[in-house]
Amino acid sequence: MTRFQHGLGMAAAASLLLACGDGTGPPPPASIQVVSGTGQTAVVGSRLPNTLIVKVLDAGGRALSGVTVEWSVVAGGGTVSATAARTDATGQAQAQWTLGTAAGEQRVQAAVSGLAPAVFTATATPDRLASIKPSRDSLSFSAVGDTVRLTATVTDRHGNAIVSAQLQWSSSDT
Repeated sequence: MTRFQHGLGMAAAASLLLACGDGTGPPPPASIQVVSGTGQTAVVGSRLPNTLIVKVLDAGGRALSGVTVEWSVVAGGGTVSATAARTDATGQAQAQWTLGTAAGEQRVQAAVSGLAPAVFTATATPDRLASIKPSRDSLSFSAVGDTVRLTATVTDRHGNAIVSAQLQWSSSDT
């Protein structure tokens, strides 16, 4: 083999090492995917029944272990059980989510540095009825015997409106 051929062979090997890595460490993460736990519904302030699980993969679709996944609440308040977790041998990381006290859609994200985060959503429903307040503008009377429309605001202990509450009104002549 000539020096030129040997030099070309070394250059090709060096290029291959640079392109594929040196083989001493794991490949970098290429994607993070939701496995389960999104789309749940629960009462405000409660812990969701199903664990949030993500999977981290390399460019070849292989699971990566030991990757740090950062968990954070991005809408609606509440908490996650871990701010960071490492992926296991199957490439999965998990956390528990306790909803905030605001009714409506809430979101948590799981992020790996350099990748778009995986987003989980949940719907928080109002807690039990805690307060009934008549609306001031509904208490006007014209004449005896007139029909009167009464309205009230019904809320839970966190101030969330309970729109499906069924109220029974009654009146007396005393």
